[in-house]
Amino acid sequence: MAKKELFTKKEKDLTVSVHYSIRGSLAKKVEEDAEKYNITKSKVVDTILEDYYKDK
Repeated sequence: MAKKELFTKKEKDLTVSVHYSIRGSLAKKVEEDAEKYNITKSKVVDTILEDYYKDK
């Protein structure tokens, strides 16, 4: 049985492009917040993850 593609190549390319745009924006925001609050980037990420999973 042949694997059915859910998305066209154009849709996949757009999805990947959006993913990297969001990822780049998030990385920039993490760097800015780390500098602003004088903490490490990993501490910013840890705080985001702690807050996210606290509500789960």
